[in-house]
Amino acid sequence: MSQQPRFSRDDADSILRNLLQKKPVGSHYTIADLENTATELGVSKDELRQAIEIYMIEKEELEIRNEVLLKKKRKLYDHIAAYSIVNSGLFLLDYFTSNSGWFMYSVIGWGIGLAFDIYGTFMPKEEEIEKAVQKLKKKRSKQKQPFDFKVLEDGAHISIGKNISVSLSDKGIIWKQGDTTIEI
Repeated sequence: MSQQPRFSRDDADSILRNLLQKKPVGSHYTIADLENTATELGVSKDELRQAIEIYMIEKEELEIRNEVLLKKKRKLYDHIAAYSIVNSGLFLLDYFTSNSGWFMYSVIGWGIGLAFDIYGTFMPKEEEIEKAVQKLKKKRSKQKQPFDFKVLEDGAHISIGKNISVSLSDKGIIWKQGDTTIEI
């Protein structure tokens, strides 16, 4: 009797990633799809739910981090544009007046500051990024209502604000606001 091949965690990860990459772009999977796959792999529903929640938190963290880095680049490009425009104007002013080269003081002085800005944008300190991420998270939390998403045994549960919740289950949609409950 031949023995079935066994795969390491890394092998299984690569095989499943390759399989999923063959699906059409924009394919979506339901929680039931993930649960069925997890069951086949010997992963409990609780472990899957925890993994989904961790993934959602990490995904949001990465999106915020990327937004912070993008904002830094935009600020740098604005700085480069201002440097170019102002120093071009100073060059023209010098050229058509005294032609003594005094504009170079601005080019060199401002250029040193610009070089530090370029370095800080493309080689940022981790603490600086983390501080900006926390600041953006704090700003966002003040702007929007609390929103909580949890995967429950019988479906999904979304809490919006303090007294509004929506539950999705095989029974349908349940909307609760305060003491009022609507089942669809």
